[in-house]
Amino acid sequence: MALIFSLGFSAFGGTFVRKVHDLGSDIDLRTSDSWTTLGRTESMSIKNLIGILKRSPTARFILGKARAKARSQGEELLGVLSSGDVSICDTTLVRRFSPSDPGKVSYENKSQIFLNRELTILDGALDLIHELTHFSYRIPFNPYLVNFKLKRFISNTIEAKGGEVDAYMVECKVLEELMPGSSKKNSTCSKILDPKSGKISRYQAIKEFYKVGREYRKFWNKSEAYGIERGEITQVTDDHATLISSAYGLPYPLASILEYEAIMKKACSNDLKRLALFKGKFGRFPASRDKKIRNAYSSGEKSYYKRCLNFN
Repeated sequence: MALIFSLGFSAFGGTFVRKVHDLGSDIDLRTSDSWTTLGRTESMSIKNLIGILKRSPTARFILGKARAKARSQGEELLGVLSSGDVSICDTTLVRRFSPSDPGKVSYENKSQIFLNRELTILDGALDLIHELTHFSYRIPFNPYLVNFKLKRFISNTIEAKGGEVDAYMVECKVLEELMPGSSKKNSTCSKILDPKSGKISRYQAIKEFYKVGREYRKFWNKSEAYGIERGEITQVTDDHATLISSAYGLPYPLASILEYEAIMKKACSNDLKRLALFKGKFGRFPASRDKKIRNAYSSGEKSYYKRCLNFN
């Protein structure tokens, strides 16, 4: 359940007090107040946070894309936004099978954004536009396909359209538009500025995201276990990592490996259950239907052993 109220208690038995911002005035984005103080309900707070983002031309553009994406899911933008313990764009992959043809599979993706309820108004706005960039542009992955490999997953997570580099560049650009001069003072945004032009640089952002610091050996130990040789991901360095995944508390290349492992373990567990279900149906249907089930089982078994040997 979302924590909406910021409460204070008087030792003398007074009433609970909650500070709510007056949006009729220009909010000082340097305040330490939580973004949840922007309205009397969570929905109102998120709506008012979006109102703050609209001051930025870049954010307005992303918000337009996000609304279109939400409509494609059959929802309004506010319907895909809620508070949580961490900020994350969570995508659910739904796999559907045809009752008449067990080998026929369709997939549907649906995304939901959770915004860390503990963030200040400014940090909440920046996290929101970061996650909305993922939501609007990131191409969903499919762990049930044979070509879902770790090397590509790391690269896509960081560098692909709507990945971490794109989302962070948008975040820093929006910060600069909301508070001119702030990107140069921000400890991490300043690291992705081109040293000559002073502008946000994709090249510099990619360099920052591949820094793993003291996790360098752990990254390569885990990567090599999946058959990735050191020359295959040349961007990874042991330089001090400043960009850390909120979900895992680790530099993004290593966090991507842990995410990949979690995804594959779940997908392979689902496949194993489905194979057991097929096997239990052998010989229980007319010959034509039974043949389809056996073919689906054979195809599923081959896929399972190609993808899941490391995730049993």
